Amino acid sequence: MFRKEVTKYLVENENTRQIFNSKWLLLSAEEIQHYSNIDALAEPEEVMLWLSKSRRVQELILFLIHIMGGAPARGSEIATYKIRNTETCTRKVYVSQGLVALLGRYNKTRSFKGRDTLIPRFFDKDTSLLLIEYLVIVRPLEAIIVRRKKGLGAYERHIDFFFVENGTPWTPDHVCKVVEANFARYEILHYKMSRYRHYYSG
Repeated sequence: MFRKEVTKYLVENENTRQIFNSKWLLLSAEEIQHYSNIDALAEPEEVMLWLSKSRRVQELILFLIHIMGGAPARGSEIATYKIRNTETCTRKVYVSQGLVALLGRYNKTRSFKGRDTLIPRFFDKDTSLLLIEYLVIVRPLEAIIVRRKKGLGAYERHIDFFFVENGTPWTPDHVCKVVEANFARYEILHYKMSRYRHYYSG
């Protein structure tokens, strides 16, 4: 019940739909790419405000992953999540029948198991919809803005990593701080990330 109530509250009351109402999202990626500068679409302040709102959606998604995807995840696991396949790593996001699953890997036991441990995480319909809409609708526009402002390298990182800001992947410490801040913000549980993991396991 705890998790269901939190998901409903975040999705319905955090005004996450606002980020999907941008006039830019009515343009195709090809149309946006034709602009010599992303600021031609809007004032710089408006661009930065939109990016801050999209970052907030990322934070909410991270929090939902932490409390909705089984045992609470470690920051070092979440920070490695990628949303597309690369030459050295497979993606961690999968969709089946409208539901999202994340397949992470953790190597803490590799020394005696000889392999990574797979960590599947499954999500309900509401959480899955938010993840899908963010990754399909919002992330491509984020990446285009980042490319215009930061260059190709930042763009590549922005479309590779799940949790990233301006082409810079979130660190494990930042992941932990975001989760802790959301626990404090909603006063759901006064546990830090590690304490909540032990609370859940117990």
